[in-house]
Amino acid sequence: MSGIDNEVFNTLERAESADVNDLQSLAARFLSEMARYGLASKRIADPNAETVGPAVLGGLLVTPSGNDVSVSPGVMGQQSATLPPVPGPLDSPYRLSRNAAAQTVVMPAPGGTTFYLIEAQMVEVTTVNSLRDIWTAPAGPFVPALVPKQRERQIVFQLLTGGAQAPAPSGGDWVPIAIVRRPGGGGPVAFSDIIDVRPLVSDRAPAVVVRERRSVVTTLAASNLVDVAVEVSGRGGKRAAIATALDVTAVGILDPTTVLAGNTAYHLYLAPWSPLTLAVRQQGLVSFEGVLVLSAVAPTADGTNSGVLNLPAPYNILPALVGSAYHVATLARNAGNTGWLYQRTGDSHTSVVPPLAATGAPALGDFPLNLYGVPATAKTVVLEVVHDGVGAPLSNTTINLQDTGSATNLRSWVTYDDRLTRITTEIPYNPATGVDLNYSAPAPAPGGLFQVRLLGYSD
Repeated sequence: MSGIDNEVFNTLERAESADVNDLQSLAARFLSEMARYGLASKRIADPNAETVGPAVLGGLLVTPSGNDVSVSPGVMGQQSATLPPVPGPLDSPYRLSRNAAAQTVVMPAPGGTTFYLIEAQMVEVTTVNSLRDIWTAPAGPFVPALVPKQRERQIVFQLLTGGAQAPAPSGGDWVPIAIVRRPGGGGPVAFSDIIDVRPLVSDRAPAVVVRERRSVVTTLAASNLVDVAVEVSGRGGKRAAIATALDVTAVGILDPTTVLAGNTAYHLYLAPWSPLTLAVRQQGLVSFEGVLVLSAVAPTADGTNSGVLNLPAPYNILPALVGSAYHVATLARNAGNTGWLYQRTGDSHTSVVPPLAATGAPALGDFPLNLYGVPATAKTVVLEVVHDGVGAPLSNTTINLQDTGSATNLRSWVTYDDRLTRITTEIPYNPATGVDLNYSAPAPAPGGLFQVRLLGYSD
C-alpha cells in the first residue's frame, strides 16, 4: 500500500475514471502541502506562527536579451484559493508551477527613464488533446471525441509600469520577479538595469538581528566614502552588501527626507522593499541584497529601525516599516559636515579616532558625556579619561562614571590632584540614559583640566 494519501482499487472492482483522477489529486495535494509548510518553516523566524507566502524554489532568473529580457526555467510556489482551476476538496491551495523553457518578456522603449516590474503567476495549460472513444449515455455507443489528455501548471508574466520609481507589486496572485530600468528611447538591456526581487527560499532566519560578518571603515580624511562588507540575518531572511569607496550620502543610498548636519549620527540599514519584504539584489561596483539606506532614524537595541524609513530611488514609492530593516552601522558626522569621523567596525566592535566627549575644568558634580556616535545597539563603551590637576602635592579627588541621573558608579578611581592621570576603561552602556562623568568629594583643585574621549564601543 502506498505510503501517502491514496485511492484504493479493490480486487475485481469495476474501474471508474473518476477514481484515477482522485488518485492524481491526492498525490498532488500531498506534494503541494509538503512544499507549502516546508517553505513556510524556512521563511519565518517565529516558531509560534507561520506565514505562507510566495517562494521561488530556483530559477526564474531575469537576464538581458537584446532590447528585451529573458526569464530562465524555474519553479515557483504561491498560496491562492482563487487561481483557476479553483481548488476542490482534494486539492491544496498552495499552487506549484514550472517554467520549462526560457521566456522572453518584451520591454518598452519609454520616452524617459522608467522602471518596470515583472511579475509571475501560475496558469494551468492544456498541452495535449487526443481522440478518445467516449461512451454516450445511456446505452452507448462509444463515439470518438477530441478531449484534453495532459495539463501543466505553467508560469505567465506581466509587466507593471512605474516612472522614476519602481511600481509597487500587485500583491494577490502575482509574484514579483525583477525590476528593470529602461532609459528614454530604449536600446539594449544591460545587467546593471536588472534588479532581482524574487522571493527566494532561504534557511530559517533568527528571531533577532545577527551580524554574521561586518566590516565598515571610513577614511582618515574628511570624506563621505565608506568601505562596507556585511552579511546580516533576521526575521526577513539574509541580507548583504559589499562595496569599496562607497559614497553613502549619494542619492541612491541617502533617505530622501534626511538632511545631513555636523556633529550628528546617521545610521546605515539594509531594508526590505514592498509589503512582501523582498530583498532586492544586484551585482556590480556595489553588490547588495536588500536596499542599502542611510537615515537619521535611530536603531532600536535589537538592531532594527525605530521609525519608518523612506527609501532612495527607485524604491521610495514604498517605505520600510518599523522593525523591518537591519542596522548595519552608525556613522558620526564631523563638525564641519564635510565627511565622517574615522571609524573601523569589525563584527561586534567599533574603534574610532577619539572625538572629545567632554572637556572642562574639574568641579564637583556631573558632566554629561556627548556620545552621539554610539548607537542604541551598543552594550559597552570604551572611554579615555584624562585629569590634569594643579592642586597641592598628595591632594586627591574621586572620579566616577555613572548612568545619567544615577548615583551608582559604573567605574570609580582616585586621582592625585597635582599630576596628570590618564585612565582607559570599558563600561556598560545604557542608551536610554547615557553616561556622566562625576567628581565627588573631596573637591578637585580649581584651575585643572579634564577631558573624556570615546575610543570605541561594542554591540
